[in-house]
Amino acid sequence: MEAHHDLNIFLLGDNEFSLYLMEKQLNNRGYSKVSVFSNTTECIANLDKAPDVIFVDAGINAKGISDQLGQIKRINPNVYLVIIADNESQLHNQKLLEYGVFECLIRDWDEVSSIESVLLKIAGIKSFLKNASFYI
Repeated sequence: MEAHHDLNIFLLGDNEFSLYLMEKQLNNRGYSKVSVFSNTTECIANLDKAPDVIFVDAGINAKGISDQLGQIKRINPNVYLVIIADNESQLHNQKLLEYGVFECLIRDWDEVSSIESVLLKIAGIKSFLKNASFYI
């Protein structure tokens, strides 16, 4: 099994059908550590499971998304947050960057390939940081 398939992935959104499809597509591509959450409270309650990345639907409680992302990053500052939006207008919120969003994706027909590309980037960064020697 390739190292990037060992990533612990959280999917957070309020569209159960979309979450189900994304989970199944990731499973079909070899990702077995995928957890699905339909609300932020449930996701935050499970942060002790140390997710490597959380994919967040930009439409989930859009008015309070910045606060929710900030709360997640305060609890687990090393988690990679990736926003998935229906359109670009949902991504122009400067606060998203302030809360450490790693990547923003636009939902389209090839969404899972975009997600897998982000997962490969994250696995590469984690591998580099794990193997890097830092001298002070």
